Amino acid sequence: MNKNKKNSKNRQQYQQQGQQQKQHRQQQGNQQQSKLQKQQQPKQSEQQPQELSYYRLLLLSFLRESHPELVSDTDFIATRADSAAEAYCEAVRTGSTHDAAAEIANQILFSGLHFSKYDVIVTVLWNEFSEEVPQGNAGTLALRLLPVCEEIFAKYPLSDEFMFEPAFDNLYTEITGTILIWLDDNGIQ
Repeated sequence: MNKNKKNSKNRQQYQQQGQQQKQHRQQQGNQQQSKLQKQQQPKQSEQQPQELSYYRLLLLSFLRESHPELVSDTDFIATRADSAAEAYCEAVRTGSTHDAAAEIANQILFSGLHFSKYDVIVTVLWNEFSEEVPQGNAGTLALRLLPVCEEIFAKYPLSDEFMFEPAFDNLYTEITGTILIWLDDNGIQ
């Protein structure tokens, strides 16, 4: 009997220890799961992805093509796109047709962006350096050349219509010379 009582007591202790260990593991598991959930849960601002309105997408697409240096300026994109959307809504509210409202919104959206330093550099590379710079590399090289050419651009009163002014020819020539010197010094890396 003594042996049975002892075995029974050991079994009870083992079961109690097992229960305690099980409870401890569950508590640890719950704590770890809670930590993981907190880590995996997006922050409040991440839960709702930033809304990309039609005008934000339109502007972003345009910037990628003609002003890649502005693509990361989210404040500029948001402000400009929101202004365009508000102008569109206001124009429709006051009786304009949707086409007329879209034209008003686009004027606001693209104001000051029709002339592109990046596009000028790409055009110069395509037209004047086509043998040295493959067309597929012109965009990447143009991004590297933007800071190099900035001093030249700063000399001119750039505007949306600047491309149609006589001074554009002088700018084009100066940019070509600057790129030629840069390529001679640095090569096409």
